[in-house]
Amino acid sequence: LRYSVDGHDFSARARWLVDASGRAGYLKRKLDLSEGNNHNANAVWFRINDRIDIDQWSAESEWSSRCTPPERWRSTNHLVGKGYWVWLIPLSSGAHSVGIVADAVTHPISTMNTFDKAMSWLAKYQPRLHEDLLAKLREPAKPDVLMDFHYCKNFSYSCKQVFNGKARWALTGEAGVFADPYYSPGSDSIAMSNTFITELIREDFAGRDVTRLARLYEHTFFTFFRTTMSLYEGQYSASSRKDRAAGNEQVWVIVRTAFGVHNRGLWSAAHHRRPHNVRGAGKEFIHDDIAEFPLIFFRA
Repeated sequence: LRYSVDGHDFSARARWLVDASGRAGYLKRKLDLSEGNNHNANAVWFRINDRIDIDQWSAESEWSSRCTPPERWRSTNHLVGKGYWVWLIPLSSGAHSVGIVADAVTHPISTMNTFDKAMSWLAKYQPRLHEDLLAKLREPAKPDVLMDFHYCKNFSYSCKQVFNGKARWALTGEAGVFADPYYSPGSDSIAMSNTFITELIREDFAGRDVTRLARLYEHTFFTFFRTTMSLYEGQYSASSRKDRAAGNEQVWVIVRTAFGVHNRGLWSAAHHRRPHNVRGAGKEFIHDDIAEFPLIFFRA
């Protein structure tokens, strides 16, 4: 590996190369592994150097009493509408993160890819939030309320391959795949990927051939990712998450992880308790050498 720092060239050699470069996707680009999916959505986000106190948005006592104490602002809140959702995340610094995630057809990125456009969009679809933000921006005592602004077009993507046991390389995190920020599946994806990569390197350093093991781990990882994607592909056009939950498009994902157990016995036990229409689980998962792997079930 050759790289430069402050104008000086360096080189390094290693038995394994793990790419955790995020969306830069160095190894993915170099090996032509990029792959799209059917989830066409965009996102914009910014930070406000002030608290967004959602509890002050309504004087309705019944609504306020559902949260004890009435401090909803301390949690992540989602404002959901047709083809979009908005996040409100309080930060430890005292600032608040605001993000809009939307279907690219219903809400094109061109309608929100600057802060002024995003504010106009909020005025139309989330007027109460817009009103709150506008009051903060106009407060003379706090001239630097807006801290930053970012946007990402078509943020969701897949990858042709993430592990290679023979060539000894791996991709993790956004250097490999990214589904959607809703439900925060990226954390699960990173945890699973890093666990598999660590196990591959450990087995390789122990002198064992991990070529087949890498394929099995990759199959498991992509089964998890593609199952996760079924939560998002074509779903943003629904009028709300509540409507989706009531309809036939509801999807349950159950991930059961077992550590240090004999897989054939685990599979046998799980097989008899599995729900209807199990997908993504089959003989490929039955392998005596694997000490940990997820069994992924879902019903649609």
